[in-house]
Amino acid sequence: EDEIPFDVPEGWAWCRLGNTVKDIADIDHKMPEIKEEGIPFISPIDFTKDGKIDFQNAKKISKSDFERLSQKIKPSVNDIIFPRYGTIGVLRLVNSDLDFLVSYSCATIVTDKVYSNPKYIYYALQTSLAQSEINKYKVTTTQSNIGIKSLKQFFIPLAPLAEQQCIVSSIESIFAQIDMLEQNKSNLETAIKQAKSKILDLAIHGKLVPQNPNDEPAEELLKRIATSDNRPYEKVGEEPFEIPHSWKWVRLGSVCDYGKCINVSTSDLRANDWILDLEDIEKDSGKILAFHTLKERKSESTKHKFTKGQVLYSKLRPYLNKVVIAPKDGFCTSEILPLDFNEILLNRFAQIVLMSSYFLTLVNMVTYGVKMPRLGTGDAKNMLIPIPPLNEQKRIVSKIDELFSNLDQIQNNLI
Repeated sequence: EDEIPFDVPEGWAWCRLGNTVKDIADIDHKMPEIKEEGIPFISPIDFTKDGKIDFQNAKKISKSDFERLSQKIKPSVNDIIFPRYGTIGVLRLVNSDLDFLVSYSCATIVTDKVYSNPKYIYYALQTSLAQSEINKYKVTTTQSNIGIKSLKQFFIPLAPLAEQQCIVSSIESIFAQIDMLEQNKSNLETAIKQAKSKILDLAIHGKLVPQNPNDEPAEELLKRIATSDNRPYEKVGEEPFEIPHSWKWVRLGSVCDYGKCINVSTSDLRANDWILDLEDIEKDSGKILAFHTLKERKSESTKHKFTKGQVLYSKLRPYLNKVVIAPKDGFCTSEILPLDFNEILLNRFAQIVLMSSYFLTLVNMVTYGVKMPRLGTGDAKNMLIPIPPLNEQKRIVSKIDELFSNLDQIQNNLI
């Protein structure tokens, strides 16, 4: 009695796993010859993420090996496959009547389908109690493992048969509700992502906020900036899509210092300087996931210097849409370009343009490299982008920040 883990209701009984099932065994430990065609030979690598077994892509053995090995143990519907090595206790319940065998890395638990509910045993072996039994009996050498004799000693709280069925029905009902909630959550997350993309699309088409006839047209802003820089204002004849009359199309290179970077050797940096890598940026969101110093990164490659407020654009695998605004000064991998927009575009509006589906589509048409595609400097400078009046940019940014904040709040409530 001093071994009993906890009290159970009246009518229940504590049993050893070996006494609640017909058999627990594994096959001969000599590996059978693998064939191109034949009987499926299952191991834990064939366990799918949705809780099933992938028979189609499993290794195959000959019929003669199957008949020889299955004399010791042969799984059937409602038996339990219990991995004994590595991923110990990541179970699968057999729900197929196919002929197959299981590698000796697993035990086959042949359930008693008359005196106990197989699914009750299956769920009982996934509880915290079962995990404590695993921890108690597993042996750790080169790889953690559990012997068949130890597995048979596992404690199982056995309910009356009718109550086992009620418990299984309740568990499956709850799991079905969880699956439905998870699917709804996934659908809502997808809808939020699509909504954000649509908002950006409306913004760069001039359809997110109303135009104000009192705003200074973008053309006047472009002329004034060009005059102050002693360079001609370039007029663009192409129009990828229709924009409001007060807007103008320009080439990215005419309003942005794209490709002009300050290179810094890591030997000139301090241990606590912020080092931004691509992995620190979340795709599609414009958010930074983590901040790391030079001391933490131990990086030796040349970096690009950036300052607070600059747009940081990833030219490597640009389809990941990693574009952020620097919250403070720092240094980044040379695959990230710090950008300024010469007072023609608000940096936040520039980020909106660079993350829009319109710009992504253009970029994906001209990137070079198969495994690690990049956007070339010349191609980037030649990209056409829409420029609204400065005051309208401010209204657009304000509206997007408001809408995105509401969508982020909805998404955070899903967690």
